[in-house]
Amino acid sequence: MSLDGREPVRLTNNDGLDTNPDWSPDGSRIVFTSDMDGTLDVDEPGGPSDLELYVMEGDGSEVIRLTHNTKFEGAADWSPSGSQLVFDAADPFEDLQVYVMDADGRQPPAVLTAEALNGTPVWSPDGDRIAFVSLRDEDLEVYAMAPDGSDQINLTNDPAGDFHPAWSPDGSTIAFTSDRDGNREIYVMAADGSDPQRLTDDAAEDTDPSWSPDGRHIVFTSERDGDINVYEMRSDGSEVRNLYGNDSWDVVPDWTLTNSSTRPEPPTPVPEREASDVERVKAELKGLVENVTEATAVRYGARDDLGNEMDTINIIAAPGGGFVGLYHSYRAATYRVHLATSSDLMNWTWEVTLAEQASMPTIEPAPGGGYVVAWEQEPGNHLKFAYYESWTDLLDGAASKTLDAPRRFSSCAEGTPNLYVASRSWLDVGFHYFGDCELDRQARGTSDWTSWSPVRQPLLDDALEAHGVMGGIGDRDDVTFEGIGFTLLEGQVVKDDWRTWRIFLLDDATGEAEPLSFRTDAGSFAFTNPTIELIEIGGRDAILVTLFVPQEGAAGSEVGELIYYRILEPAGP
Repeated sequence: MSLDGREPVRLTNNDGLDTNPDWSPDGSRIVFTSDMDGTLDVDEPGGPSDLELYVMEGDGSEVIRLTHNTKFEGAADWSPSGSQLVFDAADPFEDLQVYVMDADGRQPPAVLTAEALNGTPVWSPDGDRIAFVSLRDEDLEVYAMAPDGSDQINLTNDPAGDFHPAWSPDGSTIAFTSDRDGNREIYVMAADGSDPQRLTDDAAEDTDPSWSPDGRHIVFTSERDGDINVYEMRSDGSEVRNLYGNDSWDVVPDWTLTNSSTRPEPPTPVPEREASDVERVKAELKGLVENVTEATAVRYGARDDLGNEMDTINIIAAPGGGFVGLYHSYRAATYRVHLATSSDLMNWTWEVTLAEQASMPTIEPAPGGGYVVAWEQEPGNHLKFAYYESWTDLLDGAASKTLDAPRRFSSCAEGTPNLYVASRSWLDVGFHYFGDCELDRQARGTSDWTSWSPVRQPLLDDALEAHGVMGGIGDRDDVTFEGIGFTLLEGQVVKDDWRTWRIFLLDDATGEAEPLSFRTDAGSFAFTNPTIELIEIGGRDAILVTLFVPQEGAAGSEVGELIYYRILEPAGP
């Protein structure tokens, strides 16, 4: 079903039990458990059992049986590459263990655990660890191990029952179910088991957590409204809502990236979300970013120490302090992507050129180390990604892996990426495509650094078209401010008129947008390529914004890249 709970579609239709669905990383297939082909016959070696693993296309077609044995196959999970499956299986009613096999089922599974009961395995996003549940300590605990079964470590170490682990998309956090506070609730902990925190608090039981692809939300199963239904909440436990209330049992949800799931249109009103609080936070955010003249520090027409324009800069914290910026410049009829460093965000020292014939870059630190960089690459006007193992490799321009994403939605151009999730094993990317080679429109894609799976995002387009945007809809960046998610998105009100580029603020939960009115010192009125980041500078929290001021909408000498930040709290005594 879509995330607004409407239009549920039945995928399986047989006389058996079909359960434990899990989407493949690219969202094209589903692995599940079923007894559709027969009943247990323990006297016939290799004969059918009650429960076997099957895979089908995302629309329920082309069902293929993967296992053929006397064991009961249970919960399965795809590896990040989609090439393997980890799952649990047991001889009838005993000896539950964790197995791994190729996703085509052609080779016999290999067992990863022994002794005690071990099950419900899930792969980490980087492919380096598998979380699972074990009864070896006489109570259910969440463990983690290497993909070959070695290095098995207890993560929860609590006398209560802990189970149903689910990795966050960036691999830094694990959600799980626990009854340590009296009944089953959803918790989260760091990937090493530290800092457990309770997310739900209800007299009913809450189980089966599953993360949204951007890590901002969690779906789970609960019976808090009398029936067992699927619920959704923010990743901090706030804004809980029933997605599809009915008198049937809806259990074991799993989330994938689709047109409808990335930008939901929830029912009105949204439960447990006070409109007054949202409006207050939105007004505070607008007050901080719109008035450039009240910024703590500001620089118009930013250039590095070599004189390169710093157009469409994206800024993150640098290791050891200070900041790193990724940007493009145009010289000698060529766009180039450069990297520079700064201690104060106003003055920049060029470090390295990362790409030629490249523009619109973005950068994110990867969980566990390294950096992911994306940009728009020529020839072919397409998205390109690079992973650098370390800060040294980044400064040397030595990428350990790259990916050129093929164009899928436009024969002309796809580019201007932003990174929602970026690691050495997984990418979740926003971008725009030149629809019909006429207008830029919004899309989002995922990749395991080998395959590329994009989907269109028409709801983002709809949000700006509702405000009369008739030209391109392009660059975007997201931020969570006081617990509420927002996106900055650029739109051209009149096609091909650069004077009409504007920035809009979207409420991520409702998908509703409103235009921002920036006030600069000289009175510039057109802006593109927004970025927004919560940072720390000089030991104080601040909000950092960058915008590009096109010549057609610039006043005075404000043309070019605009960088400014504003301290969020007053100075101490």
